[in-house]
Amino acid sequence: MKFAIQRQIILEAKSTNTLTELQEMVKLIARQKWHHIGIITFELHAERTGKMLNHLEELSGRADQALKESLVYVEREKPSVVIVNAEDIVVDVSSHYKHLVEYARTTSSYQKRVESERKGIEAIEKRTYRPTGETWKIQSEREK
Repeated sequence: MKFAIQRQIILEAKSTNTLTELQEMVKLIARQKWHHIGIITFELHAERTGKMLNHLEELSGRADQALKESLVYVEREKPSVVIVNAEDIVVDVSSHYKHLVEYARTTSSYQKRVESERKGIEAIEKRTYRPTGETWKIQSEREK
């Protein structure tokens, strides 16, 4: 048995934040009828990205028709989506990057990002998340 593996990297340029990136990705999945998708992101961003993907319909609110149709397709077809930490890739490329990644993890800015991502995940779970750079507590669209 032979398997054909189609490897594509598509640059999506319409989005302005993680939410709109995921919305556009879901449209691409439906349009291209993909079954296996990889998302490469910053290690601290990976968990929030996954949570956002799992709550995409709710986070999108009154989304456009193409997104609504794409979400139906994704729910029906259940494509496999794997989130990969970019740091794992660069370390595989060269051990030189391992030291840089390890150093970055010790910085105060990294620790601030850890806290920011934790708050974002918490807000998604509480249904108060809004991708504005700051999480504002507002009533969920589902609760209205």
